Amino acid sequence: MTETEINKALALKIGYLPEHVNVAKDGLVSVCRTAFFGRYWSQFDFMDWNTIMPIAVKYGVETGCNRFSHYAYLPSKRMAAVHEKTLQKAIALAVLNNP
Repeated sequence: MTETEINKALALKIGYLPEHVNVAKDGLVSVCRTAFFGRYWSQFDFMDWNTIMPIAVKYGVETGCNRFSHYAYLPSKRMAAVHEKTLQKAIALAVLNNP
């Protein structure tokens, strides 16, 4: 799964409507957000800690690392840990793998 596919799937998983998720030709994913001054589009990137940490907290993701990789899992779902090179990607995949 590419980073673009992960970003799009994660945005849809956390509640954005399909018409509020845009994938540009260069692979950047943007989402339509609402603020007091109206709607605007902003970049959605799971590698940004400001994006992934609220998602991790919302879903109760447990994280850690060992000598070889970072891992994340959802203890309430008793699922196997997702091992990846970056903690952000492990969190994103753990949330996406949550039924």
